[in-house]
Amino acid sequence: MLIATLYILLFGGGGGDGIWLFPDSFTQHVKVVVLEEERQDELNDLFDKITESIKTHDDNVSDIAKDFHKSVQNPDASDQELDQYIQKLLKEREKAQTKILDARFKMADKLKPEEWKDIFLADAVPKDK
Repeated sequence: MLIATLYILLFGGGGGDGIWLFPDSFTQHVKVVVLEEERQDELNDLFDKITESIKTHDDNVSDIAKDFHKSVQNPDASDQELDQYIQKLLKEREKAQTKILDARFKMADKLKPEEWKDIFLADAVPKDK
């Protein structure tokens, strides 16, 4: 049980997987760097999907962790029962990461290499634009 608890504490928490990959003002960067409104909208929609996936993931992980902690408190809980929670967390994490990566690859397809650089390297966007 101790190993399962440590696993949850170290790897199970949500914490916004992937959002740190984006500049704080992503939509502003897109507006400055990408000139076509249609592509701006497509990129912002993808960003919204990513942030929603992260929020959903965090909520789901929180719910699973609460149930896990209740089970850990139960002295009659079997290792197999506790393992179910770890498996749920792994599946949830895989599902969220797949959605996030799919959207990020779609973003890459919609951006020119220099646009990608200008958006994802915050210092590359001129401050006066």
